[in-house]
Amino acid sequence: MTTILLIICIGSVSAVLPIGDPDPIDYNHITSSNYASTRVISNPGTYYLMEDITNAERIEIKSDNVILDGQGHILNTNINSYGIYSSNHANITIKNVKINSKHEGIVFNGINSANVENNTINTTYLCSLWGSGYNLTVINNSMSSGFGGNYGLEQLTTYTVSGNTINGKTIYFYKNTENIGEIPSDAAQIIISNCTNGQIKNLLLDENAVVIYIGDSSEITVENCTIKPNIYQDYQLYLINSENCNITGNIFNISENTDLRVMNIINANNLKINRNTIEGMFYGFNLNSVTNSCIFENNITVGKRGLYFWRNSANNTISGNTITSNQLNGIDIIYSNNNTISGNTITSNQSSGIEIYASDANIISGNAIDAGNTGVYVYVEPMDDPDSKDNLISGNTINAGNYGVSVKFSNNNTISGNTINATESGIYQKYADNSTISGNTINDCEDGLNLDHTPNIMISNCTFSGNNFGIDANSVYGGTVTGCTFESSTYGISLDKNVENTTITYNEFFENLYGLKITGTNNWIYLNNFENNSEAHVYSDSLTGNYFHSPFVNYKYDGKVYTGRLGNYYDGEELGTSVAGIFEKPYWIIELKV
Repeated sequence: MTTILLIICIGSVSAVLPIGDPDPIDYNHITSSNYASTRVISNPGTYYLMEDITNAERIEIKSDNVILDGQGHILNTNINSYGIYSSNHANITIKNVKINSKHEGIVFNGINSANVENNTINTTYLCSLWGSGYNLTVINNSMSSGFGGNYGLEQLTTYTVSGNTINGKTIYFYKNTENIGEIPSDAAQIIISNCTNGQIKNLLLDENAVVIYIGDSSEITVENCTIKPNIYQDYQLYLINSENCNITGNIFNISENTDLRVMNIINANNLKINRNTIEGMFYGFNLNSVTNSCIFENNITVGKRGLYFWRNSANNTISGNTITSNQLNGIDIIYSNNNTISGNTITSNQSSGIEIYASDANIISGNAIDAGNTGVYVYVEPMDDPDSKDNLISGNTINAGNYGVSVKFSNNNTISGNTINATESGIYQKYADNSTISGNTINDCEDGLNLDHTPNIMISNCTFSGNNFGIDANSVYGGTVTGCTFESSTYGISLDKNVENTTITYNEFFENLYGLKITGTNNWIYLNNFENNSEAHVYSDSLTGNYFHSPFVNYKYDGKVYTGRLGNYYDGEELGTSVAGIFEKPYWIIELKV
């Protein structure tokens, strides 16, 4: 049987045209060759479907003041098409159509005053109905997936949505309501706009939809729900322009599609997000301009990113979370300041455990981090953004495939009290001025600390053990290394020819192959202890260009006060006074600069 599209227009003279055909078509005599073409309604009027339509492109409405009445007939579109589409028009009505589509069933873009009534819409895509614009009425539609759109407070307060279902379960829509109470248990999708005091509790939300949308609202709780829809590349929960909301004790996972995200939170304040379990997602939580919130004790196992803080997310506390198995990073902080990330377990992330980009004054403390590439990465792209400054990385245990902590093109950061094991560098600093590195224990790396163009760095009280280079410094000016221990390494410290005016004092060099390798000039090395370094305590081709003693100081020795210079101790020496200080001449060193 030949399938025929019959559309009758009542009102003005109107036509339904295939794309690319400038001539009106007599739909009483349409041929099968036109079935796969898009049907264009270009004039006002009332149109009726007279028979079922199969294997068609979409019906596109390019006019204001159009009513399309399907009269119960089927619109069955092919794989690449919406069912019905209209953009930037007004006074559109779609009713009584049975739509089967592999994309959205109905799409309205920028429509003013539209009615969608008594339709049956079946699709495997994210939305049966997608709308943006004002004065949208959606009544008594039966859908297989959700109601979505690009909407906010201004749009939603003009909507009327009632009597709609997804696979027999109800779409609940609330606007401009105080104390909305607990959402009924038969909910398929929940849309809340400009409301207060609502509870979404103990629900199973497994339909093909963005199952929860909360906008411009306060005191909304989502608790103990199981949320696992099978949808295509979108978030399960949206929270926008809202405050004082709680998301706690929920299970987020997925039926089939691995491109699904969990939460998209934008411009929100004073949230509590805790004890949620997230499994098998593409992204975990996306937080944009979120402030004064606590994200804690969540268990996040996702596909790509765990927690992603973006654009002016500030004064948040992220603590006690377990974040594992991401292709990229466990936690991202992007253009966001004054956040605290503490006590988290971040493991098996292929890129970085924590990444800080163009962000200031964040505290990263007490975390256990195991990352494929970098434990903590603080950086900006040169010439693109201001630096990431005044961040504190403290008390973390870090195991990393390449870099324990990496800081690039960022200044005034502090790295203290961490225990670091890494394949390449325990700490890597590149174009990082005025950094403070103190109290860290760095073991079994190629470079315990790698410095590249890092002026005025302060390094103190660190332990470097089992590394190839304890400190490998290139292009450093005006730094200090004090109170550190270098042991069981090939080189305790290596200073290349571009290292100048650096002071190395009160350090211990034990059982290395070489205690200190130095080719730079005008550096001060004094009051260090060199013992049992098997090849040489100091290896250098620029001995006369450096000072192996202190400036003139007053010191007390054996009850007497002296004015002079203090040198270093090298094993095998007897203590005593000399023109160079209280220690005798260096062991294996000659031609000192005095």
